[in-house]
Amino acid sequence: MIKKWIANQKGKNFGKRTIFMLAGVLMMGFSLSFLILADLGTDPFSSLNMGFSRMVDIPFGTVLLTANILLFVVVIMADYRLIGLGTIGNMVLIGYTSDFFSWIWRDLLPDPAGYSLLTRLLILIPSFAVFAVAAAVYMTCDLGMSPYDAVPFIVTYKLSKKRGKKVSFRIVRMVWDAVITLLALCFGGTVGVMTVLVILTMGPVVAKIQPIMQKLLLHYQLQEETDH
Repeated sequence: MIKKWIANQKGKNFGKRTIFMLAGVLMMGFSLSFLILADLGTDPFSSLNMGFSRMVDIPFGTVLLTANILLFVVVIMADYRLIGLGTIGNMVLIGYTSDFFSWIWRDLLPDPAGYSLLTRLLILIPSFAVFAVAAAVYMTCDLGMSPYDAVPFIVTYKLSKKRGKKVSFRIVRMVWDAVITLLALCFGGTVGVMTVLVILTMGPVVAKIQPIMQKLLLHYQLQEETDH
């Protein structure tokens, strides 16, 4: 089974998929820094970790990585097939990339406290669009998923098996996001319109974008095969 997992990770066009994956997670971190700047909430998991980061005065990237490692242990024990190179890229790069660009914005841009609601929305809308496209790129590469995303898949499978009938993944995912959002509120995370937007629309948005990215990736695959 381990050999099969390794073979899948190294499957067709591994180099191209790795490049796309890295580009996806870096863009997610970049757009997340703007979402933090807008201060209208982020995705539930980032909101929770930002709240905890403020509470313990530890950089967001470090807190996010620590939380991901804890979930990683759970996921790898439950179903290691959901883990891949993309999992590691997501765990390590998003938080620290966001920290890096947030540090730059603090030096280059005016104090966000003075931003109007319109300014915040003008930052949020394109940032969410970039975040969604980047997430679709990352997922299309099929190099494993983030520990946070893997948990609802595992829960759905376990519940379906236990009950003897299919349980809705969409419902499990929404409940999972809602629970994390409540925890974010408890730990002082910023929960706002962006958080609700992610819970309600991230799945459908990625579902729309992902086929486009698959075609683009296929184009690169065909081009690569033609070149050789």
